Amino acid sequence: DADATNVKANTAPDSNCGKSEEKNVMQKKIVLFDTRAQKEFFVSHLENAHWVGEEPTDTQVALNSENLAQKAFVHNLEGSIFKWANEGRPMINNDGNSTKLCHPYNTVFGLTLNKDLKKYE
Repeated sequence: DADATNVKANTAPDSNCGKSEEKNVMQKKIVLFDTRAQKEFFVSHLENAHWVGEEPTDTQVALNSENLAQKAFVHNLEGSIFKWANEGRPMINNDGNSTKLCHPYNTVFGLTLNKDLKKYE
């Protein structure tokens, strides 16, 4: 599917997020803002992340975090939470419990997330 290939290329590029960035995140040296829809945040998010998103339209989903990054002078996590989840990095659910599951947003964006990690609700 051409659309799926395009989404993979544009939403999950090779990330510059290495172990040092993960260490900084886990040590609370940076502030994390999550701009995904609230239902996605409830399934999983990075520990200490602050939900600041709103229910995006399909045209907004890829722009929310990038726009926030430009306005707040913050770094946008390349590869998104999908890459983070695919690499087995730590996440928590809305109850504060460790999880490996991630909300794939929709079936097209979900193609970038390993099949066994998907959870819609």
